[in-house]
Amino acid sequence: MSISLQRYPVFDVATPLRDLVFYEVVDYNLKANRSAEYGRPHHNTNNYPNHSLVYITPHDKEGSLYRFYYAANRSNQDDYNWTLNSGEQLVRTYLILRSLYYERSVQEAAAASPVINGEFTFPLAGTPDVRFPSYGFADDTVAAAPEELAGLYIVVQRRFIEPVTVDIKWSTEFDSYIKVTKEIIPAEVNPSVPINVAGKTIEITQGNRFHDIQITTELIDDSGNAMAFPFEKDVIPGYEEANFPAKLESIIVRWAWAYADSATAAHSYSEDYYFDFKITKPRQGPYPATIRRFVTDDPESIQAAHPLGIKPSTVIESIGIVYSWWNAGTEGNSTAAVAKAQEIPDTIHDYIEVQVSDPDPSGAVELNGVALENRTLRRTLSLPKTPNYDEFVGASKFIVKHNLQKLPFDLYEVSVVEIDITDLYGTP
Repeated sequence: MSISLQRYPVFDVATPLRDLVFYEVVDYNLKANRSAEYGRPHHNTNNYPNHSLVYITPHDKEGSLYRFYYAANRSNQDDYNWTLNSGEQLVRTYLILRSLYYERSVQEAAAASPVINGEFTFPLAGTPDVRFPSYGFADDTVAAAPEELAGLYIVVQRRFIEPVTVDIKWSTEFDSYIKVTKEIIPAEVNPSVPINVAGKTIEITQGNRFHDIQITTELIDDSGNAMAFPFEKDVIPGYEEANFPAKLESIIVRWAWAYADSATAAHSYSEDYYFDFKITKPRQGPYPATIRRFVTDDPESIQAAHPLGIKPSTVIESIGIVYSWWNAGTEGNSTAAVAKAQEIPDTIHDYIEVQVSDPDPSGAVELNGVALENRTLRRTLSLPKTPNYDEFVGASKFIVKHNLQKLPFDLYEVSVVEIDITDLYGTP
């Protein structure tokens, strides 16, 4: 005995996971019903032109009656299948025939053979959504459809995110802003080599089958423009130790001499001397210093623009005196001779004229109206200026060292340490 078909439409319309679905209770003993296959159009094409058989399940315990579920293919799903998650991503949920999904892009589907009419393809990564263009396509996730639809359909959840995001943060390492731009791009077959240029890096991180993420990190100035190099960070004050030579101010030869004669003895003469050096030591450190910090991709140019101070090198010098005296007579013969040199202390100096104290026996000498004859003398009269003396003594600033530090972004920090040497040897 055949049982009349009963229709129970289930209105579960305009939700992401369901469509217009109804079932009919049919006699499963009929051959036509037992041979029914999923996807068969509904027999009443006038009333249900878009419905197909999607699911069969027993209706009674005896198994003579079955429910035949029919569902209509969905259209215009983009009109209502979206949800927004905290403004961070857009998710669209599609109910798609299994036969129309191959996880292929538009370009891949067009190149496939044979071409599948109506294939559900995904767009290129970053393609704007049709309704919310601030979101770009990121990826698809395939899930099972509800039980009564799973025979013919799958659920595709399509995720859209902001195709380009920008994050700006302050860097204490650079005393400037760092801008990080993330952009979704089509997935690459082979990973790209990171690009490193001064102040900027571009790298691609692997995402998934659908997209990768290109991350651009760069230094920017206060106006948001790419940073120009070199640039100087805030100056750091401090103190720095340094060693400087003492300064020789003057040399005076200080003499002592004696002469004697008598009618009954030979004349006698003797002299001696010492060198009186006036030396000024540099004021004691540590010295006030400024540390200038330059960020650059060309450290040599910074070092060349701020050269190390030239400290005069001390030179081994000596000063000497040579003299001789003799006297011959009936009373007897007398002689005196001296040849002495002394090394100058380890100092720097201007041009120095060696001074002589008073009394000065350098020239002809008369003692008690008697000329001191037969005496010769040679001595050092002056010392030349130490090389680079004027530049050094006249300077108020002196760069004592460069420090070089490697930074990210193919950059370097060059620290120029400059000390204050004003009145290093006191006020003249």
